[in-house]
Amino acid sequence: MIKRAVLAVVGLLLLTLIGSEAAGGDKDAPLFIINQGGKAGYMDRTGKIVIPPRFDGVTGFREGLASVKVGEKWGVIDQQGKMVVPPQFDEVKSFFEGMALARFQKKYGFIDRNGKIVIQPQFRLAGYFAEGLAWVEVDDKCGYIDPSGTMVLPPKYEAARSFSEGLAPVKTNGKWGYIDKSGKLVIAPRFDSASPFRQGLAEIGIGGQLDVKFGFINRQGTLIIPLQPFGEVFFSEGLLAVPDDLGKWGFRDATGKWVIPPRFDAACCFYEGLAFVAVKEKYGFIDKTGKLVIPLRYEGVEKGFSEGLAAVEVQGKWGYIDKQGKMVIPPKFDRPWPFKGGLAEVIQGETEGYIDRNGKFIWPPGQLQEPPSPPPGELQPSPIKPPQKKEKLTYEDRQAWKKILQWPNHCSPDPADLGRPDAGLPHENPSGLRFWQLEPKKYLVEVKCWVEPYNDLQLYLFYDETTEPPTSRLLQFERYDPGAKIIVGEPDTELSGYPEFHPQKRELTLWTRPPGLGEWDTWTKYRITEDKGVFLEVRAKAPDDNGKYKGIPQDPATYPIVVRPPIKAHLGKQDTYIDSGTVQGGELTADGIDLFSISFAKHDTFERLVFDLHQWNMKGNPPAVRPSFFLVAYEQYPYRLVFEIEGIRMVNATFPNFAGSNYINNLHVAGSLGDSGVKYALTLKKPIEFEIYELHQPARIVVDIKGSKIKREKLPAVYSLRTQSLQSKSVISIQEILTGMFRESRILQSRNKKYLVEEGYYKTKQDALTRKKYLVKNLKELKEIDKGVILFIEKREVNEIPKVIHK
Repeated sequence: MIKRAVLAVVGLLLLTLIGSEAAGGDKDAPLFIINQGGKAGYMDRTGKIVIPPRFDGVTGFREGLASVKVGEKWGVIDQQGKMVVPPQFDEVKSFFEGMALARFQKKYGFIDRNGKIVIQPQFRLAGYFAEGLAWVEVDDKCGYIDPSGTMVLPPKYEAARSFSEGLAPVKTNGKWGYIDKSGKLVIAPRFDSASPFRQGLAEIGIGGQLDVKFGFINRQGTLIIPLQPFGEVFFSEGLLAVPDDLGKWGFRDATGKWVIPPRFDAACCFYEGLAFVAVKEKYGFIDKTGKLVIPLRYEGVEKGFSEGLAAVEVQGKWGYIDKQGKMVIPPKFDRPWPFKGGLAEVIQGETEGYIDRNGKFIWPPGQLQEPPSPPPGELQPSPIKPPQKKEKLTYEDRQAWKKILQWPNHCSPDPADLGRPDAGLPHENPSGLRFWQLEPKKYLVEVKCWVEPYNDLQLYLFYDETTEPPTSRLLQFERYDPGAKIIVGEPDTELSGYPEFHPQKRELTLWTRPPGLGEWDTWTKYRITEDKGVFLEVRAKAPDDNGKYKGIPQDPATYPIVVRPPIKAHLGKQDTYIDSGTVQGGELTADGIDLFSISFAKHDTFERLVFDLHQWNMKGNPPAVRPSFFLVAYEQYPYRLVFEIEGIRMVNATFPNFAGSNYINNLHVAGSLGDSGVKYALTLKKPIEFEIYELHQPARIVVDIKGSKIKREKLPAVYSLRTQSLQSKSVISIQEILTGMFRESRILQSRNKKYLVEEGYYKTKQDALTRKKYLVKNLKELKEIDKGVILFIEKREVNEIPKVIHK
């Protein structure tokens, strides 16, 4: 669509991270991220190190603060490098309106500029504050909270976005509409995609992934700019670059009127009063009257003007011009980014760094953070020679392919993958144009499709040279069926971040996110035919404590399973977490799920625990439904399986008798999930292997347990910081207090079946003692519960049941 479009997007992303105060704050003193000796810090525009590189990860500054990583935890610093929030969170996002999202124990909350937790971590997902409200997800539904944490708009939407200009996009029954701050639906849900309002207009999309069309609506929901197959674009300085029905580009105003008639082959947004345009692959700049003020003479343009300079391409190299078209920095760079805060990031050969407005390097070469290398071995396939029988495609070859391949109407070839005229692309780049021969003169072709900023799609086409002329067909991929086979059991070397194709098997594995399968460590495998990708299986990461991958064998279609990625244990020892379940049934206020029974059965080669779930309401006994969420965690010190089941309103189940079990000691309550969930722990006699099944009808969670065949390393003893043995009525309150101090506290059973709360376990006695002193000093609430709570330090082996300790 626009040459160097992806280059522009990457530059925008990097400079947002690098430029201090990209949006809001002290713009007179920008700081730039540097990397030295594997540590990150910040410099000023003169190259002077302001904050020495001592962090394992950093972000750009916003509202005077930046997030920094120390070890595995994130904190916050100010522009003098002072740590204003100690590293204690799993993630800290940028500040908006004085508050930042912080993640702890897989839940999001909000902190203020002083690091105080103003809204406790309790949400699976959440957005930043905008116009005084932030969207949050509760039980798979989205609502909005105010800065005090009060839910001002109840969670009833399938998805939600931040407010902008008084309106926010929300999704209901699969369609997007807009609400105001009172929750009133002001634009009915009828769109397949929706963006925030900017300058009185919002971009919306109608149609599926391969036939979507975009347009712009006003605040009344009236379509102002007609539906057309262009990607995401933005109004800039009151004008919008869009194509007409013939593919020619011009500029419309906020009323939809053509201000600059469509006559260009490409065009982009106005920046500092000028916008670049192209005719016959030559680029120049126009003003807002449509007058060409800088001639069409460049091979490419990077985004547009920023701080009075714009990057342009001449004979395969990049330099910078001013608004009169004068080349002020000669073309000598291989990759440019816009100027921001007086500096621009560039790449020149092997040199990567910052330059000033004279083209002089301010920061020495090779000091910026480098992108991760592709994984080695088979996951870096070198596809066979393309149909041209060349090791490399010339620029002319790539342009020919650009015309031959069949493209969906909402995207275009990624210019960065098609390359510059002076570059021949070897077929080793996993993100570029690749070919695999399926049979003589028939190929699978992989190519990137540029849809919109920050959104590239991998497209797969079947290319056939047996026809005259050669033809190509866009492959359609079967959608994931929740009743289909799902397997977890592949080693880590076959779960990389790149697509992998085996020509002999015709199997393609894609990095995808099917509905209900969680985050990005999910892969889908397909068998490739000449027409489509046939769904085979899904893989998801779920490692055991040795880093291997648990296998969930396929049981005949009665066992449709949903598996999500792992979560790290708090001590850094990675245990097995399986996070499963999808939303079924109604609102908790009207009905819910009844944990009807918990049963145990012993078989020859394994033991089985079954949680039976039934829907509950006032009308009788409807059929069983699946929970809104459940999690199974395999722990040690001692060995346990912990179950969290949310969406529960009633518990009628009694605990089974585990007499004669080879693996299970007992089952006990392990905590509270508010008024809509239960938490149990299964204490184990020895290390185990286990398999999780989720049945649809009847709704059951099935856990099969057998002895572990894995040779385990001998684990050292730890020092447990725990309470005395307690009655069950007080342990939940104590756990909530200790968890509020940023530790994953646990409810355990001691040897006399009484309860205790473990604040955490530590590698050394001194670590536990230091933590104990801090808690005793700061937690006066413990003295007010159950006639006083005392903390003890107990040395415990990996599978030792806690001792009975009295006051």
